[in-house]
Amino acid sequence: MTMENINNTLNSTTISISNTVIDRSQSQILAIGYQMVLLKTKIKKRLKIVSRIFFFNF
Repeated sequence: MTMENINNTLNSTTISISNTVIDRSQSQILAIGYQMVLLKTKIKKRLKIVSRIFFFNF
């Protein structure tokens, strides 16, 4: 193996590792966003229920 081949192999390994890291962080960001949307929907539903109860009683 020549030095150039070793460098190319190292570079492609580094690129594939960084691509994996980017993919993982993107999927984590998507998962966090999804959780935020779910949480927002739950809060909205609960607020609607609470406001209906509140206004119904007064």
